[in-house]
Amino acid sequence: MVRLANALGRMGSRGGVLAALALAGCGETSSSEGPSRAGASNSGGTGGAGSSGGAGGRAGEPPVVALGECLPGQRWETVSANFQLDAEPTRLHDGFVFFEGNPQPDFAWLVGTEGDEWREIETSARFFPHLPPVAAGSARRPQLLLFNRQSADLDDQLLAQAVRADGSAVAPLAPVLSTFDRGSAAYPTATALDGERVGVGNGHVATRDPHFVMLDKDARPVTEEIRLLDTADGPLFDCFTLTGTAHGLLASVVDRDSLALHLLELDASGARVNDATMPVMDGYCPRVSVDPTGNYLSFQEGLALTDEGPSSVFRLADNALTEIATLPSSPEGTRYTWLVGGNEPLIGVFELSSPDRRVSFARLKAGGLVPLAGAPFHGTRVPSADGRIFLVLDESVAAVGPSTSGETKFTITEVLCGAAE
Repeated sequence: MVRLANALGRMGSRGGVLAALALAGCGETSSSEGPSRAGASNSGGTGGAGSSGGAGGRAGEPPVVALGECLPGQRWETVSANFQLDAEPTRLHDGFVFFEGNPQPDFAWLVGTEGDEWREIETSARFFPHLPPVAAGSARRPQLLLFNRQSADLDDQLLAQAVRADGSAVAPLAPVLSTFDRGSAAYPTATALDGERVGVGNGHVATRDPHFVMLDKDARPVTEEIRLLDTADGPLFDCFTLTGTAHGLLASVVDRDSLALHLLELDASGARVNDATMPVMDGYCPRVSVDPTGNYLSFQEGLALTDEGPSSVFRLADNALTEIATLPSSPEGTRYTWLVGGNEPLIGVFELSSPDRRVSFARLKAGGLVPLAGAPFHGTRVPSADGRIFLVLDESVAAVGPSTSGETKFTITEVLCGAAE
């Protein structure tokens, strides 16, 4: 088991990295870094969900996963006194980034690699961040994309700037996207798994068509603005999302006027990989899932938490959506969720009423669900475009050291599942 016990950057003692950003024309830069408290041991190794395991038996290697079972792989734990950190991190290819839930001029972010390196970084920006920060780069060399707004008559612009962990700015703050800025406007964001591409969008019902731009990790536009709908800025839309793929982005939106789902996938260069439209039922937003076997969209028929109906699962490929599977109705109080595709797709069984967020797993085989055995798992899934399954759990713990306000322990567990028996 990997246990990363970390006190670096505790908010009570103000350790860690203090970065006051010098955004072009916005302020000065300074940083300081305190000592790290981190230790690690390995219980398993890495491996995607659906892995049958490695040779096993030697330290540092993945455990052997038998048919019909799931086992915990690597596990990471870290502790923070900052209760503002969001419990669901952003996944980068080599680690995880936790952000505070609400953007403020002073905010913190917690970065952990898949090794034993954790940093809690305090950032002070002289402007008010208009959107939550977006992670880019890698866990070892993380960058933040920060956003501000600029208004001139009716021409609103979203400005973006990339900054490093030490607080230095990569480039001056610059406009990247025209916007209609209201409290009810949509601002979806996403990061590609490799951390090299970031997407940010904007739209407002009846006023501005949903549109987005792809940026590189330095906040420079890779594409021009792209409209998912073109209604001359009179749209009725819902479910406007951006999802990171391995190296690019998948954008989706539901046109409520025509009851159609529009999808657009871009590769790292900004080229269109998939461009598709399909009819949908009014009021239904798809769940988007990305892994190395493809891009999937699940449509759940039941909307009530205790009455989950069957799900139709579609795969996006060759500019078309093809229905490939149907998940049965979930038992009361649970939800079946498509996790990873393949010959025997992996399905998560999430207990909605469980206070400890209990999760089990099953394989979809011959049209039916085959439960997988294993110790109880707990947590919220962290989406990862590489097909690996991570669960994060946050727990309040007693304070250690001079802090008296208590702390939060974040535990991330990788789950390894074998094929169905």
